[in-house]
Amino acid sequence: MKISAGFKAIKSATIAAALLVTMPAHASDDTTRLLAENLRAVKGLVSLGEQMKTIVTPQDGFTKADADHWHTAIDTAFAPTLLEVDFFEAFDGTLTDDAREAALTFDTSPLGKEMYELVEQSQPLKVEGYLDDARRLVQEASTEQNSSLVALFEAQDGPQRAKGVMEVYFRAMVIAAKPVFGAKLAEQWKASAAELTPVYVEDYFLTSVFIYGPLPTAKLAELVDVLRTSEMQAYNEQSTAAIFEALNAAVDRLEDAYQPRG
Repeated sequence: MKISAGFKAIKSATIAAALLVTMPAHASDDTTRLLAENLRAVKGLVSLGEQMKTIVTPQDGFTKADADHWHTAIDTAFAPTLLEVDFFEAFDGTLTDDAREAALTFDTSPLGKEMYELVEQSQPLKVEGYLDDARRLVQEASTEQNSSLVALFEAQDGPQRAKGVMEVYFRAMVIAAKPVFGAKLAEQWKASAAELTPVYVEDYFLTSVFIYGPLPTAKLAELVDVLRTSEMQAYNEQSTAAIFEALNAAVDRLEDAYQPRG
């Protein structure tokens, strides 16, 4: 068993990570559901499920029947309607009043509206070589701007989200391989893919750079200052918790759906 297909999948899944970058809702007077919808979290979770389909390929020793069974299980586990319920319930149960108010206040501000439009208009996968473009931005940026880009990534809970995605991805690898190759080989396959974590964290950071790197230094610093407030930090942390509660619920369903065929 190799990790080449898995590596391709997790590189492609960068866009799913980008969709998990928290930005507040594009509205000022609604509640948790509106915040949840505009976080784009459900869309990101659906996208991540699609990328997980490439975990099981004939190139990694699985049969076509295994791959078809895996794809069907993914479709069942990551059904958008189920993900929406999972995420909304988790988010509603996690989000505090102070965090909710901070997110809505930011959204109605000129900076919040500008950042919402920036994220809406950013389409990394439509730009060939966007990761290379982001690397060039880092290389050409001033020390101050690079510091702000790192601070923004951290303020958005970026490292934790990227590592969390990888943990779930590795869990899915074991779920896929165990019924076919046995528990020992499944765990060995997972261990062989450990090198993907720092790669994915870097790609997640570069996705953030691609989106926010073109901002003027002063605007970027202003955004960092806002997202570093205790209320917005709480909002990001609570969003992250809800995202991964929903994601793990989907993987629980995946494990049930991917039972050996009779």
